[in-house]
Amino acid sequence: MAEVLGLASFQQNESVCVENISKNPGLAILLVDGFSDLMVLHNLHCLQANVYRSVPKLVALSGDGVSADCYRIDPTMSFTDLEFNTPLWRDLKSAADEVSIKILLPQEISNCIYKGKQTMVVPPLVLTTILESKSLSPAVLILALSSKFQEFDRTSMNVKACTILRPVLEYLWAVYPKKVPSTVIGLDQSSEAKEWSEKMHLAKYSTSSLTDRTSSSFCSSTSARFKSTTRSIISDHWRTPPSQRCTRKTTPSRTFQ
Repeated sequence: MAEVLGLASFQQNESVCVENISKNPGLAILLVDGFSDLMVLHNLHCLQANVYRSVPKLVALSGDGVSADCYRIDPTMSFTDLEFNTPLWRDLKSAADEVSIKILLPQEISNCIYKGKQTMVVPPLVLTTILESKSLSPAVLILALSSKFQEFDRTSMNVKACTILRPVLEYLWAVYPKKVPSTVIGLDQSSEAKEWSEKMHLAKYSTSSLTDRTSSSFCSSTSARFKSTTRSIISDHWRTPPSQRCTRKTTPSRTFQ
């Protein structure tokens, strides 16, 4: 679990993060979209540079089955360092309900600081728990994940999920006070993306395991919304040189212009 979080760790440069993703395909990634909502994408892959494209391309799927949408993710924004103060860990881990989570306040002390990236690559334990919860509400997920981590720790002698995966809960909490900037993503309908997506459904990343655990409302809600509002995002953003693209200080509404 620690190794997965370490694939894109604080102060790690973009090229190293991209290379790590390339060597460890098929994981899931958490991010905040242009509506300031949490989004989870699965089967994260890095398509290598080729004669038609001079830089690697990050792609991932949203949804289940053959209808899953392929998204392109901006690596520059994804792997921008992110640091903010968090609530006390004992308060976050032991929160009893959604209201208790939403009213938690960050503490200005040294052991209450999140250090990571604007997006978060997560291990299978986190993804399966999210799929089982059938929700993208950060508070709902914090409750579900906290319970799952504690259950895991009761049967594990060495690896402690509550310690290793603490940043996951802190990242989810930060969605409410908008401490996590939006990340540029867009539906990728290129022939390259479609070919890759088809391979995912034919290879070992069969969507059957995801379909069994995922409701249609959970899978399609964010995809449908993006289809109607961001179909042209790639043509504008990806033609812009990386040095001139939006940074983490850009407001979510501008991100998708």
